[in-house]
Amino acid sequence: MVASLALPPVEIVPAIFFFSPVFYFAVNALTARQAALYVGLSSLGWFMASLYWIGSSLFVDGGLQLLLLPFVCLLFPLFLALFWAAGAALAFRVFSSPSARLIGFIICLGCADYLRSVMLTGFPWNVTAHAFLGSPILAQGASFVGQNGLNFLVLSMIVAPSLIMQRRFSLFCSSLTPFFFCLILSADRVRTFPPALDMDEVAPIVRLIQPNISQQDKWDFDQRGAHLDKMIALARQEPNSSNLTVLPEAALASVWPHEPELVKNMAKLISGPSGMMATGILRRDEAGNLFNSVLFFDRSGQLQQIYDKQHLVPFGEYVPFRGIPFVDVIAGSVDIKQGQAAQPVIVSDIGSFRVLICYEIIFPDFIAADNFRPDVLLTLSNDAWFGQTAGPHQHFAQARMRAIEEGLPVFRVANTGISGAIDAYGRVLARSELGAAAVIDVPVPPALEGTVYTQLRMVAPLLLLLVYLLMSLWLEFSHQRRNKNG
Repeated sequence: MVASLALPPVEIVPAIFFFSPVFYFAVNALTARQAALYVGLSSLGWFMASLYWIGSSLFVDGGLQLLLLPFVCLLFPLFLALFWAAGAALAFRVFSSPSARLIGFIICLGCADYLRSVMLTGFPWNVTAHAFLGSPILAQGASFVGQNGLNFLVLSMIVAPSLIMQRRFSLFCSSLTPFFFCLILSADRVRTFPPALDMDEVAPIVRLIQPNISQQDKWDFDQRGAHLDKMIALARQEPNSSNLTVLPEAALASVWPHEPELVKNMAKLISGPSGMMATGILRRDEAGNLFNSVLFFDRSGQLQQIYDKQHLVPFGEYVPFRGIPFVDVIAGSVDIKQGQAAQPVIVSDIGSFRVLICYEIIFPDFIAADNFRPDVLLTLSNDAWFGQTAGPHQHFAQARMRAIEEGLPVFRVANTGISGAIDAYGRVLARSELGAAAVIDVPVPPALEGTVYTQLRMVAPLLLLLVYLLMSLWLEFSHQRRNKNG
């Protein structure tokens, strides 16, 4: 639990070393089951302390949904902890040498973090790599090895104190060599950063509108007019020279194209003199399927492009176990459908956008799957479900991770939460306060041609995996040879 203080919003990076005693006890455990218990229970504390905020979403509507509270706050963290527990057990069984087991922990737990990022739709939230987001230099490692590679490097730091306890000083240096090599590259990258953009520079402007509407009121039809007036008033604040004005996820409490004139009139009122409007809204197609979408309108109110969310939230936007009676009662009977493969959204004078809705931004492999490289990442969210908790801070921080990995600027707008702009180096250019209405105007920063990670993708973490695998095998064979000779 204390180790989770390394995560946003607290970001005390050295707190990650509170995992180190756990690894020391685990490597000296009597059985694989005992090692799994040490590591599994510690990771349970990590997830319970850092993901408590998910349970707050159940209090928005209350009622029968509160029956899910034990599952969300206890069983879900336990499920995530099982990945680390299984990894610890595997490392303990495969390697007999305590030193080899420590390196095995780096391998198996790093792979466990990756597996939980992709299995069962994936949930790469608060992986060990996120402990580096509190350091401007350490976070730059994502531009070289990506989030999945940083998992291995953080784990190498966690096991390092145990190697000192074993008096394996040469192995201590060897195991940290990839970390120090990445640190040197990251420090050099920070040293050569260009100046951050100033707000008065001549560049296309993106205006982000955070209306700060509570989730309880968001779909109240009697308050819809006041909500629309609030967004219009925010969007029309002077000076308004934006090329694109963005409203958050499901900003308009309607279903497109049920009220086309309402949405078109919003576009006419909100778009700048030479700009466009992008808004999140639910959408039905001709077959009646429901999508979570972002619609782009020009200043005359004409629909230009549509993005339908592809990576849906289990139990939030669809229910995997339809047919079980109590599931429909608790979760409702309507599922949102998955959108088709993303296409670049072109905004004149700015370039191409890759749109990501809500937690799509947390998946590095999801962006890597696209067959085009955009100029800007645009992510729309609604963090009103989670109130004044750590959740919105963590969500915003993960947008920084994508910016560093991809070498692309990120614009993030939330209904309420944290909205802001991040440049291609992961520097926050502007941001709102949590739980406050905001208008943010930011010139579009340039994209980089690419990063080492965008050139290598999964090759980078696989190379780290190979380094640690060879190291552990050498230690194990040496241990077996000594025992045989003895």
